Amino acid sequence: MFEFKGLEFTGERVVPGLVDPNLLNEHLARYRLAARYASDAAVLDAGCGSGYGAGELLCAASVTALDISHDALLHAAASYTRPGLRFAQGSLEALPFADASFDLVLAFEVIEHLEHREEMLREARRVLKPSGMLLVSTPNRNYYTESRGPAGPNPFHTHEYEFDEFRATLEAVFPHVHLWTQNRTEAMVFVPPEASAGILDAPGDGTPGEAHFYLAACGAQPIAKTAAFGWLPRTGNLLREREHHIELLLGEVELKNSFVEELQASQVELMRAQEAVHLELRRSNDWAERLTAEL
Repeated sequence: MFEFKGLEFTGERVVPGLVDPNLLNEHLARYRLAARYASDAAVLDAGCGSGYGAGELLCAASVTALDISHDALLHAAASYTRPGLRFAQGSLEALPFADASFDLVLAFEVIEHLEHREEMLREARRVLKPSGMLLVSTPNRNYYTESRGPAGPNPFHTHEYEFDEFRATLEAVFPHVHLWTQNRTEAMVFVPPEASAGILDAPGDGTPGEAHFYLAACGAQPIAKTAAFGWLPRTGNLLREREHHIELLLGEVELKNSFVEELQASQVELMRAQEAVHLELRRSNDWAERLTAEL
């Protein structure tokens, strides 16, 4: 019987607990936006990876989480369970589902990994109901290349997009496309103690070519709910996180200083012991010389 010993962490696939919280939040934010469209819907999470996103869509009527990786699906199925959530293995370029099966298809950070990207888009449109919608995201090639620096191109990516190319690729398959830019930004947030409706003052990004990521809604019908969207995760309080990080660093410095002081004290004791040994050695040598002279 096959024993699953854990999902291998390659550094590319997002696995909660094994990646930086900021990176995880970057990915979770897309699912938070998707939840606006997922209420009571039949959802396909195409390229679900470790399954963390499918587990977020509690408002959906059903979620089918699909991935090509058997190990990823084993990890996801073991980590996330709820009524209406199922996992399936298959290719995004040949989806194993009937026509018009889903209200919403998600393909987050996956199109840049595929050899036949247009096939994935056509397959997504095929399995969508006439009123259904695809949400698809990808990194901005210009920013991503710059951010990787000396590490060079991502070996897991087959193609990366700039803004205009991404739009054109989507519009070749879907008659209606709406794009957002996604950036991690610092903000001032006013939050009441109890949840309530909120207002997001977010001027449009006038330079989409400099954005971190692109996210698009695609459909056969016009796209509703195209307003700006922001999500503040608990770990998104930058000042609190920085203060906490500084506190941890100060604790580490204090611990290292204490360790250095102990080493210095030990060094002093060793030097004293060494001097004592040298003194005793000189006395022994003097005694040996006197004894030799007497003999």
